Amino acid sequence: FTDTTTIYDGELASTSLVRTYKDLGHEIGSHTANHSNLGELTEAGDTDSIEEVLSLSVELLNERFDQQTTSMSIPFGSYRYETLEYMARYFYSARSSDHGFNLASPYDFYALYSWPVLSTTSPAFVDNLFSIAETYGTYLPLMYHDMVDEPFDEETDIYNYSRDLFRETVQLAGNRDLWIDTHEKIYKYIRERNALKISQVYLTGEGNFSFIADDGLADSVFNIELTLKIHLPESWSEDTVTIEARGSQNLVKVEQGSEGSFVFFNHLPDANQVLTVYDGNMKGTEIQDRRIESDVGINAFPNPFLDEALIEVSGINETIDYLIIRDIHGRIVRKVRNFSDKTYRFSRAGLPPGIYIVQLLDSGKQLASLKVLAL
Repeated sequence: FTDTTTIYDGELASTSLVRTYKDLGHEIGSHTANHSNLGELTEAGDTDSIEEVLSLSVELLNERFDQQTTSMSIPFGSYRYETLEYMARYFYSARSSDHGFNLASPYDFYALYSWPVLSTTSPAFVDNLFSIAETYGTYLPLMYHDMVDEPFDEETDIYNYSRDLFRETVQLAGNRDLWIDTHEKIYKYIRERNALKISQVYLTGEGNFSFIADDGLADSVFNIELTLKIHLPESWSEDTVTIEARGSQNLVKVEQGSEGSFVFFNHLPDANQVLTVYDGNMKGTEIQDRRIESDVGINAFPNPFLDEALIEVSGINETIDYLIIRDIHGRIVRKVRNFSDKTYRFSRAGLPPGIYIVQLLDSGKQLASLKVLAL
């Protein structure tokens, strides 16, 4: 926080000292001008004070450190949801003191979860948090306070932390496959990914395409490489794709939306990286048939059809989870649960002409699929 004279006799850290940390790559974010309790100010209706402590903080930080301040940490972790509207006027994101992990697309950029590291928090405990973040692809801000070298009373000075333990924690983090960066860069990156639009797609070979992407955001602020939302060609009907990147193959589940099929690939910043996308589950360079051992098949008569098509299923000897019919945009238009019959009459009543995809699904896997054309 930029005005320490109201609480302390002098600066907690001189401007020149903080500049040295900024030069080392640390982000200098806002903690308001004077560590105000924003929740109490909001409850009292003192919106002028909220505006003042936020705007003054940004102005002074920008001037002192020749930067554009984009993120903040909420003093005392105290806010009301009405407070978030004011923070959104000055920042791109804000960290609260609520415990937890943040999803790849957080519920609210101005009430982000964090995890406090107190005097008795062991490096092993923090390493377990790393493991959870690494496994589930979540974002984990860690909240430290005072780093000290000398011994201290861990029971009373709970906001102190041993610098030796911190060094041990950093070593544990370095042994994991984590992206470690400033709050500013990570949440710029998430905003860019969410704004990503693919303007052109070029097919460069069987099961392989490239694209031009644009996030539509100002390059002066948002200049981090993007995680991708990749829309898939209409001809692809598998419920997974394989994305090849950095020499490894990643199996990714296909999602369905109003604009068709797509996948999210959480791709960390890496300039000039080429991604290759294949339909289905790859092994080497061959697409694996994901059907079960029995030869499951689907036929439709007639196909194309006008009013009704008879769907015939072969190769199933017991009940399967679903028979599903989707339109070309991926929307489910018919669904039969616990399907055990050999036939299904697909009536197009209420449906427009077009291509429809019939799928047999069991235990989360696609057993077979067929395209039918309604005239």
